[in-house]
Amino acid sequence: MRLKQLDALRALAVILVLGHHVTWNPIWVRYGWSGVDLFFVLSGFLISGLLFREYKQHNDIQILRFWTRRALKIYPAYYLLIFLTIGGRLLAGTPLGWNCVWPDLIFMQSYWQGSWGHLWSLAVEEHFYILLPLALWIMMRRQPGEQDPFCYLPRICMIIFAACLALRSVHLLTGEPFDFQSHKFATHVRLDALSFGVLLSYYWEFRHSVIEKLFKDGGGLVLPISLLLLLPALLFDQRDAFMHTAGLSMLYVGYGGLLLYSLKCVGGDGIVVRTLARIGVYSYTLYLCHLPIASWCVGDLTKWSPANVPILRDHAFLLFLCYAVLTFAAGVILARLVEIPVLKLRDRLVPAGTGTEMTAPAPHSSRGLHALAVEEAKA
Repeated sequence: MRLKQLDALRALAVILVLGHHVTWNPIWVRYGWSGVDLFFVLSGFLISGLLFREYKQHNDIQILRFWTRRALKIYPAYYLLIFLTIGGRLLAGTPLGWNCVWPDLIFMQSYWQGSWGHLWSLAVEEHFYILLPLALWIMMRRQPGEQDPFCYLPRICMIIFAACLALRSVHLLTGEPFDFQSHKFATHVRLDALSFGVLLSYYWEFRHSVIEKLFKDGGGLVLPISLLLLLPALLFDQRDAFMHTAGLSMLYVGYGGLLLYSLKCVGGDGIVVRTLARIGVYSYTLYLCHLPIASWCVGDLTKWSPANVPILRDHAFLLFLCYAVLTFAAGVILARLVEIPVLKLRDRLVPAGTGTEMTAPAPHSSRGLHALAVEEAKA
């Protein structure tokens, strides 16, 4: 059984991002960019959870296996998009310059602009996939054989939170003008959101009593506080000095609270959760496709509308509907033709460790209070 609440959150994240680029709703445009921060928290929580559970069951983490499985999850659909982009631009007579291609090839778009603006977040996650298992491996080696060799992780995460906030704030002191690439996309200023997901996963797996205390009253305060922390993204433009400094910190804490509330208080059988979960299964390929489809819809498609019937150009909702349908179709096709077959092959060639079962464990125990299976392929 898949954990539908997490898939539903993935769907929420991708829906927010879709509406940020093309929509008829100004509130959606203003707030939708924060869906990336939800993706970051989810990734930190899920990926670290896989590694924590592998350690609890084997007293070890197989880093090369982890990297190989991540590569087979991320790379096939990603590089297909890059090569189609390069080929399409060549056929159109507007080839991409090498300065836009090389960051895509080695996941450096968080520092240098690549072919598509949204791929910076994949670069941040790719760097996280490299750094996290190495950091956990070092902790294991410093305290070999311990039931919880990651006990210093909360302190390390606090240092990361403070460092990222400070680095995002430096330009306010120097007078340097705000720049998305330097102050909002760069990996070293965005690792805090992923690290917060890691912190939540650590408490879930090793110190679950702390999370139980948060929900001893049924989580009555967790949800409103989380929503309050998400409010600045609606009130402030993302370029605002508060929003891209302390506001980003509030966002990941708010989304982290929403994640925990979903796991502890939201059932997986409701029609809304089940519908969103079906979309969330395709969240990665939907995210890959959404900006190319948006570019085509807003650019070429509206130009092709007959001058005497400019229905798409003059009706924002119809344009959004066309964009949403085409994005979903492209994402599902890419998943079923590329991502899912490769994942099936991956599971035969590089089987997962047994650390794929998500639990609400007693302290220092691999036995859960309740077990909820989470398929690693979608983590």
